[in-house]
Amino acid sequence: MRVIFIILGCCVTGILGLFALIYIDVELGYQADLKACPKVTPQQVVAAVVQDVTRRDSHTFGRFNLSADDVYIVQDEVQIGPTIAGVPFRIKANPDREYFAMPRCSDLSDIEYGG
Repeated sequence: MRVIFIILGCCVTGILGLFALIYIDVELGYQADLKACPKVTPQQVVAAVVQDVTRRDSHTFGRFNLSADDVYIVQDEVQIGPTIAGVPFRIKANPDREYFAMPRCSDLSDIEYGG
């Protein structure tokens, strides 16, 4: 019975340690974004989004085989917040649909998309 409690205690400690490491990683990323956003320009954000959207291996947009001319971004609509930037854009292959890119300020290649 004592062995079971020791094993259970080790498992619980390991799980709590894992959660602590994940929390620390997220917190460090958040702090890095807070420091980076005031230094990021809309031009850098637009360039990062265009580069990511036009990648051939892009999960979301790769099937369209896009070039930089196929991505329409109005630079005045780019919003840079405290931790991420917001970039509304359209693509030539589907002009009626608006997409929204949200790159992290500390790593502009880390982009989430909505649409």
